[in-house]
Amino acid sequence: MLVLHERSPSPSEARVITRGSRPVAASYGCLALLFGVAPAFYLRVPLKWLLARVAPPLVPSAPSIAFAVSLVCCAGALISYYRYERQLRARGAQDVQHGSVQELQVSGITRCVELASDTDHAPVICIAVSSKQLLFLAGQWLTDGAIYGAPDFHGDPDDSRFNGHPDPFGFPSSAFVLTRLPHSGSVLGITISGEYVSPSRLNITIPEHFHGLDSFLVEGSIEDLAGALQGRPA
Repeated sequence: MLVLHERSPSPSEARVITRGSRPVAASYGCLALLFGVAPAFYLRVPLKWLLARVAPPLVPSAPSIAFAVSLVCCAGALISYYRYERQLRARGAQDVQHGSVQELQVSGITRCVELASDTDHAPVICIAVSSKQLLFLAGQWLTDGAIYGAPDFHGDPDDSRFNGHPDPFGFPSSAFVLTRLPHSGSVLGITISGEYVSPSRLNITIPEHFHGLDSFLVEGSIEDLAGALQGRPA
């Protein structure tokens, strides 16, 4: 069963909402280093070796060619990321305008599925929160104990559990409260109050229009996950 209500954000949650609408300059810097500076530096030697064998007169131009290749790679990466980040910032701006957070009170959970896809947003879990509604959660944050209020622990995670944490912080759970932002889907916290529910596995890929969402609700059933994912977030 799912009960959804909204409330005013706490001061710390309000800061998260504000950050979500701002561009992340550091990400652009990292991309420039990875796809611009690094290729220009590391391509010079192998490029000289290649040109020496196939086009010796071009060997002196190897640094310039490496620089040109790095510019093309860097521009492509930055343009692709800009398009992706623009969508994220648009959702973040909607959260700012909305001005509230959602609390999803979930109970009576018996069925959930881990999507064994090769998406960059893995891990992904789908939870049947009602007979006609599914909650999807995606991202590495699902294995971070802080999101559940779990204390720090040393040692290897429990590979037999979806999030790797022992009780009472094992997730997915038969009952929990999930706090999130309504438009970006960013999850602020999960309070667990039930027992661990072991998910089954299904090889399916999340469509592109869901990429970048930590959480989203869709109409549908676990029996027809592919069909449910053709819809839009509720």
